[in-house]
Amino acid sequence: VLMDGSSRIEDCEIFRNITKGKGGGILIFSDQCTVSRSIVRANKSLGSTMGGLDDSFGGGIAVYTGAHIISNTLIKSNYCSRGGGGIYVSHDASVLFENAVIYKNRSGLIRGDNGSGLSYGDLSIRNSVVWNNTGRNPRFLWDNSYFSNVDEVSHIQTPYGNIREDPLFTDIEDNDFNLLEGSPCIDAGDSS
Repeated sequence: VLMDGSSRIEDCEIFRNITKGKGGGILIFSDQCTVSRSIVRANKSLGSTMGGLDDSFGGGIAVYTGAHIISNTLIKSNYCSRGGGGIYVSHDASVLFENAVIYKNRSGLIRGDNGSGLSYGDLSIRNSVVWNNTGRNPRFLWDNSYFSNVDEVSHIQTPYGNIREDPLFTDIEDNDFNLLEGSPCIDAGDSS
């Protein structure tokens, strides 16, 4: 999917796409796009040589310009050979993640140097779970992470309500990302 202008994706599933370029599932080259109540899973960005060592960013979503919102969305099991297995956000873009789950995405182990689940850019994360993503170098501290459960950082800012514990999803194999009783995420978010 190429998003341009002020476009929206709502109540959709972007599933099992492969690109030689960037953004295996969604490529955003515009301003003010929204992805909500959707699933982006099992997409791949393999670069111009389909698996070579070139620049392959954003297995699930790649964002290059503008300010965008991704809310109430599951980003799961995406892959890219370079950076941002789940999502790549360039230095010229910003994304607010709200009530999102970013789970089990991968970036390449040879040149996966820019974050396994999330990569680069101006990221704000609120009431979200970033968990069990793999790659060569995880993303470091996000200054704008609030009331979220993030395991992909070298240091988590707990004064902002962040935690770093197993979220205890109900049944990830069956895509049931509800929380089990006793999950540390229950009542841990920002209610406003």
